[in-house]
Amino acid sequence: MQRTLVFCLLMSAAGFAQSPKQAEPVRPDPKPEPAKPVPKPADSELAGTLWKLAKITYRDGKVHKPDKPEKYTFEFLPGGRLNARIDCNRGNGTWASSAPGRISFGPISSTIMVCPAGSLDRLVVRDLPDFNGYEIKEGRLFLSLKDGGGVYELEPDGGKSTRKTFEVP
Repeated sequence: MQRTLVFCLLMSAAGFAQSPKQAEPVRPDPKPEPAKPVPKPADSELAGTLWKLAKITYRDGKVHKPDKPEKYTFEFLPGGRLNARIDCNRGNGTWASSAPGRISFGPISSTIMVCPAGSLDRLVVRDLPDFNGYEIKEGRLFLSLKDGGGVYELEPDGGKSTRKTFEVP
């Protein structure tokens, strides 16, 4: 009998040790962080301007100049919309300026034509997400890449945008 009792106790302890762990009570997630304020691009001096690419200068000293600057344009529309011509492709997306001298671009939707040899389209598309600063100096726009990676120099292409935008009531 004593032997049976010891056996039962051992089996009971072994079963308890192998039983699944009880689920911990579900705790509510901590309060989510408040949303960051959305930059107001319409407040930026860039809103309503149109620029064409004059040259790209990278940190390693490489300089790229477009064969025709008018094939590379950036139109900063009020409300944070962007129209771009990138050689043989056209695109649109968003831009924002959270503070004077700061800029960022959202995703850009574009056509995907294969541009001719010598095109700067791949450089421009690659660099768009990495712009983080701008300066207007001597009538030119300088877009800077993060970490000092380089600078795009743009010149006015008609100065103010000629495109009309309409607010939907």
